[in-house]
Amino acid sequence: MGPVKEINVELDQNTLGIVLRTFTYMRDHFDDPNAWDPAAQMISLDDINQILQKMTPYQNSGESPVVIPMNFHSWVNYTGLLHAVSNKIPQRDKRDYEILDDLLVKCGEMDNAGLVPTGPQVSKKTGA
Repeated sequence: MGPVKEINVELDQNTLGIVLRTFTYMRDHFDDPNAWDPAAQMISLDDINQILQKMTPYQNSGESPVVIPMNFHSWVNYTGLLHAVSNKIPQRDKRDYEILDDLLVKCGEMDNAGLVPTGPQVSKKTGA
């Protein structure tokens, strides 16, 4: 099996809403050190906007679950933001933190199984 180019992320509407609210909060509080630390995750405001633009059209689509295709860059942004979630980011329900944590665990399992998109390949001969 060759490198994975794209993955389909499947989320029900409730989970998608939680993710979108959380990522929107992170975008809206990008420069607030009391909310989260984007520099620690090496995520830019553009990265957050790109993942929000990718995911938002699926909200209220009438479909559940929704299937969101992600390439390497989208996957890195999605999982990076999930890694950055903390209890400083308000949620509507305390179970929302568990849902986000479960998503992160699932992402790790998929990564460990080699099911996620891979980045640019480095040539072993040239190093480029």
